[in-house]
Amino acid sequence: MSAATLLVIYNLVALVVGFVVMIYRRQPRLAHPPPNFDTVACASTSDGIVVQSLDGKIIWANPAYLRLVGLPEDRVIGRNPLSFCLPLDARKT
Repeated sequence: MSAATLLVIYNLVALVVGFVVMIYRRQPRLAHPPPNFDTVACASTSDGIVVQSLDGKIIWANPAYLRLVGLPEDRVIGRNPLSFCLPLDARKT
């Protein structure tokens, strides 16, 4: 499997995780975790995680994701992950 294919699969998983986090936040909780618990947990994990808007733009990425794609945060936020993860010849124009 090529690196581009793996990155596409990885980004799809990250999108699903983002939706799960969004749904989880809507559910009533029995325990009261500290404020921003999910943000701290996502930021400190070694797995790359992004949160995307409904139109596919990244609105938050943890440090592990930034290391994975090799880009600084200011080059990732506001972009669709496919715009920098796919090779130039596979991108739609």
